[in-house]
Amino acid sequence: MALMGGVASVDITPRSGYGWRASRADKTLRGRARPLRSKALVLDDGTTRVCIITNDFIGVSADQCAQLRAGIEAATGIPAEMC
Repeated sequence: MALMGGVASVDITPRSGYGWRASRADKTLRGRARPLRSKALVLDDGTTRVCIITNDFIGVSADQCAQLRAGIEAATGIPAEMC
């Protein structure tokens, strides 16, 4: 059985800063060198489909992760435990 895969990338850079930068009075801290991206890899062997996601930032809470997995499952049919 052939292994098939697909990739996607999306810009997730906040427009008004993020983390401690959003609350700082110093506007120079709101700039960025590069956009933040979220990338996904989906692999399917005809029996099992999995999704691997990476983000250009550190820290996703357990609640955020559960919401993301539920959304991926609803949109793609990939079971949440496979994301």
